[in-house]
Amino acid sequence: MTSHSNWYQIKVLYDAELPLVNQSQSAAHFVGPHTYIASQKNAARLSQKTIADVYCKAMQSIFKKRHGDAVRLTVTKFSADLNEKQRRIVLLHDAIIRERLETANFSPNKKVTLTARQNFN
Repeated sequence: MTSHSNWYQIKVLYDAELPLVNQSQSAAHFVGPHTYIASQKNAARLSQKTIADVYCKAMQSIFKKRHGDAVRLTVTKFSADLNEKQRRIVLLHDAIIRERLETANFSPNKKVTLTARQNFN
């Protein structure tokens, strides 16, 4: 069963080539749920623009430290028919990002426990 849904992703805009990113993998780059640069397929998908805006602002300062001033982030809206698995991924990413924002845990090698938001809506 599919349903029509909107979601938001953080797109990475840059003036020069990003270090440690294979440019041939994807024409566009996004921020993943674990605070690294990812393809659109592996990008964080968020259900609400407000969460995406806060995550974007938090990641902008982190990406500036990691990659320099040439990197900018922007919130991009997507819309499509999603199946149940895809809708669960959006809810999981919402929970991961909320936990990261609440705990200020933006290190990609630190796991998120999700104990505070297991029944996230």
